[in-house]
Amino acid sequence: MKNNFFSKIFCHLRVLGKHSVYATRYLYNGFRNGLGKEYCKQYLRLFFGYVDYFSETLKEQSPLLEGLEGPQKCKLQRTASGLHALLSADNRFTYSILMPLIGNPNPACFSKALKAVLNQTAPHMEVLVGLSGSQTPEISKALDAMKKMHPERLITLPLPGSGSSDNAFALAANRLASYAKGNFLFLMNPSDWIRPDLLFRYEQTLRLLPRPENMVLYCNEYRINERDYPIPNTQLDKPEQPHFPYMLGDDIQHGMLIPKALWNVVKGMRSGFPKTETFDLALRLDAAGANFYNVPFYLYAHRAGDAPPPNEAGQRALAEYVKNKKLNWEIQPGFQPSAYRAIPQLKQIPAIHVIVPFKDQKELTLSAIKNTLRQEGVNIKITAVDNRSEDRSIAEELERLGVETLRIDEPFNYSRLNNLAVERTKIGKDCDYILFLNNDVDLEQGALLEMSRWIDQPHIGMVGCRLNYPNGLLQHGGVELRSPSPLWRMTWEHVEKLTPFEKLRQAKRIRVVKAVTAACALVKRSVFLNVGGFEEIWYPIAYSDTNLAIKLALRGLLCLYTPYAVGVHHESISRTLDNIEDYENSTWLHKRFVKKFLQQIHIEHKPGNRSLKKRGEQG
Repeated sequence: MKNNFFSKIFCHLRVLGKHSVYATRYLYNGFRNGLGKEYCKQYLRLFFGYVDYFSETLKEQSPLLEGLEGPQKCKLQRTASGLHALLSADNRFTYSILMPLIGNPNPACFSKALKAVLNQTAPHMEVLVGLSGSQTPEISKALDAMKKMHPERLITLPLPGSGSSDNAFALAANRLASYAKGNFLFLMNPSDWIRPDLLFRYEQTLRLLPRPENMVLYCNEYRINERDYPIPNTQLDKPEQPHFPYMLGDDIQHGMLIPKALWNVVKGMRSGFPKTETFDLALRLDAAGANFYNVPFYLYAHRAGDAPPPNEAGQRALAEYVKNKKLNWEIQPGFQPSAYRAIPQLKQIPAIHVIVPFKDQKELTLSAIKNTLRQEGVNIKITAVDNRSEDRSIAEELERLGVETLRIDEPFNYSRLNNLAVERTKIGKDCDYILFLNNDVDLEQGALLEMSRWIDQPHIGMVGCRLNYPNGLLQHGGVELRSPSPLWRMTWEHVEKLTPFEKLRQAKRIRVVKAVTAACALVKRSVFLNVGGFEEIWYPIAYSDTNLAIKLALRGLLCLYTPYAVGVHHESISRTLDNIEDYENSTWLHKRFVKKFLQQIHIEHKPGNRSLKKRGEQG
């Protein structure tokens, strides 16, 4: 713990130091060129401009940061109520909110949860509360008070069986669903909370989507404490659409709106899956052909509590699901209680062509190569790309290790160096897979075996691993697009960067991501050639990996991140000069590139037209 504390302090100091270096350089250049006053004014203008932007960001987050019944929430309810009334009548959109009371929930929390569901603005809605045995006087009092206010909306039903049974929750939900009159069911934990406009936002979404009767909606969520206030850093941004079968954690268990017809198709919840009923339900809904869609706003608040122990029932549900999907996966517990590890079984030992560009830095390069050669369970062939090294002894030593060395005497262009290695190699053309590896990455044993398990799975185009800084903090846990950014920028961020392992949430799970870093990325050789490799002109250095991910996505292929393959990344040691990459980082270029690439795909797939050959592509 002490090491993590000092690592955090060091990282914060590094951020401040980075600002000091760039600020000093900026002002020094101004004074040196006789423009000191103008540069000072511009520095202050930029500084306070970003402070203002930061303040606006805090302002935008204030509705999330306030309590459950703050003025923003009250105003939101009034607004949503008026908007809901303006929607055209449609008898398809009727709702039943199911609230099973198993055991004795906290009366104050239950009262707030009940009030939240009854405050929903949908005109055609009912709330079904299931009562298991006798209730405490506080619970009965809260129910009586709400019945007087909402006599037509609130319905209480007795629940059969014992409230302590492992199957009680599933039995209660199914009983309530059998009485439900709504076309859509929403399962509500009696201690949680939903925003007043949840059903309105869901209905808006359903009206925009084709076949709403086959659509399961869910929303982002956050956690609240006993005093009803959000807990920092607990916001869960769920995927726009869950990528089954790669949903290896119970991320969407809360906030699901399920068409009753689909609920009946899968016969509701199953007994025998305590604490993972909703995870099992989501898997079976997918198997039944349901479409899932995320409404990407924090509409659901989950009450904080003790984390459940590792769940054997969830493993069974997932094992059954992947078996039905005809996937040869072994299911094990994951790094978190609500996450699981899948281990696809290999049919044969994979042959991997590893490409490592380098320029000098002998100790670093040799370390990366030697750690790669120690990988177990895979056949390795390495091509090291010497880009104008002054130290010729590096190539000589690499060749003694059995490494193919290509010398390319051109200005540094990361994309071109790797493309030329794929084209010119004499040892790697018979390898089915290519690993792009930085010379500042040391892989742990078993990393490549773990990555190669995933590269042949359905719809996977590229696989990345968990990379740590030498101090143990996370450097790469998958790459995502960040929403709050200037309009002209594509802001790619490494998820949970600089976070210690024990504090990781998303980066502890195998999951589909928007991109992975090419510092260590595994692709099929045929796929890489089919999309034209890295873009040497448009994305020569930075964003070459995210651009490759975009090209894969346009072909219907996904990027997968696994935390069970691990390496140490001495980031930026090999790049000492700043690069101007505003062009590469722009949404302007991104949109034009995507348009051009889609046109190319269209040409390739015209009847009678063979696929365009890329440099180095074989047959």
